[in-house]
Amino acid sequence: STQSTGTSVRDVMASQDQDQCRVGSWNIAAINNNPFEYYISHDDPGYTSLMRGIQDMVNDPGDADIPVSQVFSPQMADQLAKLMATSCPEWEGIQEAMAVYEQDLAHRLIVSGFLKDGSLGSKRLASMPDRMTSAVECPGSTVFRPTVTNRFSEPMEDPEQWWALWRRFMFEPCLHLEPDRVLRGCDMLCPIKQAKYPAVTSVEERISLPLQTLVLAIFDAVLLHMMNAVLPGKWTAIKESLTSALCTNKQAQTSRIIRSSYRDTDVFFIQEAAWVFAQHLTQECEDVYHVVSPERMDRKRDQNSLILIRRSCLDEGSEPTELTSEACLLYTSDAADEEDSVDLGGRRIIKKKNKNRERRKQRKR
Repeated sequence: STQSTGTSVRDVMASQDQDQCRVGSWNIAAINNNPFEYYISHDDPGYTSLMRGIQDMVNDPGDADIPVSQVFSPQMADQLAKLMATSCPEWEGIQEAMAVYEQDLAHRLIVSGFLKDGSLGSKRLASMPDRMTSAVECPGSTVFRPTVTNRFSEPMEDPEQWWALWRRFMFEPCLHLEPDRVLRGCDMLCPIKQAKYPAVTSVEERISLPLQTLVLAIFDAVLLHMMNAVLPGKWTAIKESLTSALCTNKQAQTSRIIRSSYRDTDVFFIQEAAWVFAQHLTQECEDVYHVVSPERMDRKRDQNSLILIRRSCLDEGSEPTELTSEACLLYTSDAADEEDSVDLGGRRIIKKKNKNRERRKQRKR
């Protein structure tokens, strides 16, 4: 989880008259808005044709395995390079990233050379920017990147139309995160660090912002091409039906499940919660649970951890305290900067043991 919430359940639980404390945990995957993630039953036979067609193309693409340059053209790459240079002049290595397209990515085959390339996965060059920009929670609305694998609803079957929408999302202010703060899709991206992902080279780390933007554009273009190739003119209607059934009103459905299926739970841990869901949960469940959320909610990665404590288990007038920031002060700064986890003291403990061992050796000498 992005940020751990610290509270002493022992201190806040007033359950001396109970033999058990019922605990639950749920990773609700707040950032997952992909209507195609799960294989479901659907009344439209086109759904099965689409899912099987995509799977067959991935398993054995044959002649459908065309070069990337036929899906994401050199002209599109040139437009992207100019946009990055004018909109993000502080980004380092834009020309180097575009050289990667010209010398490597453009010549790869879309399935065997791109989608199935394990190194792109281990370097997080597609999955990281996808995660950061797929769905951006803003007050009162969610803004989606124009792509197949989220709830983006505007027409985009035409590749040129999609490309115009994609550029607008990434490089024009459209994310009203706060009243006085409007961001672009590209502002949501973070450098990919070699320390966290060893497969990334030092050069790739340095140019990771333009490089991941390029790879994401190719990734989205390839997915759109595959959908149009398998079920042209029909897949968008299927996507809309899936979105309506699986993704719409997700916050309300999630809180309803917590209140009903887990109504007997005393302490409930939630992972990967969007910051707006934390607000929603506080409003919807405040009569049953006290919601403990991070002092600094992560709105960019938008994967926050929450703790729900049943109010009937608390001493009258007591309020649990969120202690993440205080706990991190006790440990090394690198332990607190792991992005999606906190290593509470492992490095310090190991270093201390090694120092003590060396001291004992010196004494024996």
